[in-house]
Amino acid sequence: PSSVALYAEAAVLAKQPMDFLFGLAPRAFSQLIEAFECKGPIIAGQRLGELISAMAIITFPAAAGLIMVSKPISCLLLAPEYVSTATIVVPFTVIAALCSGFKLFVFDHIFHMMGRNLLNVINSIPGAVVGIALMILLIPRYGIIVCSVAYLVQHVFSLATTMIVTRHQMRIIVPWTDLLKVSLATIGMIGVLELLANTTVSLNANGQLVVLIGAGVLAYGSLLTLLRPSQILEILPGKH
Repeated sequence: PSSVALYAEAAVLAKQPMDFLFGLAPRAFSQLIEAFECKGPIIAGQRLGELISAMAIITFPAAAGLIMVSKPISCLLLAPEYVSTATIVVPFTVIAALCSGFKLFVFDHIFHMMGRNLLNVINSIPGAVVGIALMILLIPRYGIIVCSVAYLVQHVFSLATTMIVTRHQMRIIVPWTDLLKVSLATIGMIGVLELLANTTVSLNANGQLVVLIGAGVLAYGSLLTLLRPSQILEILPGKH
């Protein structure tokens, strides 16, 4: 029970912020349905591409930031005996939540638009089987902390199978250029946080979070404005 508690607290700390961010687009589903029914699958595929870009802009830096500040945020929000476990579990769970979010809040919309909900259920089975099998194999040998590894593999597998299956249902206009720009901005932000990590060790958890989050937001926002992916061009002045 104590091991489960250690794991659960760390997993929730990582997963809830990502779920919240993916839930910021509640109108996306209704807009996609409207595009599909009124303008057809080609336009719906374009809208899905725009949704991928928008979600990437929000969730890529958030995931990277959570991983980079996993220790100070754990020290601030969790009891001391939970911190060492959280620093191990949080990175795996954050990436798993990122994969899960793109599956649930982006690609799964295709099953609903095409009326293939049963196919979605069937598609979810292999990932669940892989995750459970890994837990059965790994937990007795390495302890419950490796549950986060199994959780990550499960959601990577589920996202991959969903992307493969939905390719046969609808053609998505994937914004590869935007994803590259967002990834570069996120990597730049990680570099800035890595440089600051050693200079903030003397601060308490609150001070570290203020400095790192502030620097991360500033670095990412600056790089994103410089690289100018299409979603940012929509809100920058003088875009025409």
